Amino acid sequence: MIEFYGRTLKFVLGYQTITLLVALGTLALTIFLYIVIPKGFFPVQDTGVIPGYLTSGPDDWRKKPCGTGNRNSQRSFWPIPAVESLSSFIGADGTNNDDQQRPRYPST
Repeated sequence: MIEFYGRTLKFVLGYQTITLLVALGTLALTIFLYIVIPKGFFPVQDTGVIPGYLTSGPDDWRKKPCGTGNRNSQRSFWPIPAVESLSSFIGADGTNNDDQQRPRYPST
C-alpha cells in the first residue's frame, strides 16, 4: 500500500499542472451542476403531516368503543381550517382501517 501511494504521489507531482486543472474542472463542474439540476429532486422535509395516537385502556379493547373514540377524535380536528385530510385506523397493524380515511372536501 505504501508503494502504491509512493507511485501515485510521484505521478501527481510530476504532472502538477494537469492535476490542478483536473481539480479546478471538478470544482467548476460541481458548481455548474448545483446550479443546473432541479431543486425539487428530493422531497421537502416538512410534509405537513402530524401523527397522533389514540390508545384505549385494557377493558376498552372491543372495536365498537374504539371506533366511537376514533370518530370523536376526528370530529375535534375537522373545525380546524388547516386540516386538509384525516386518516385513522383501529388495530395494531393498520390493516383494519374501518373506513376512516376522509378528504377535507369530499368529491361529489
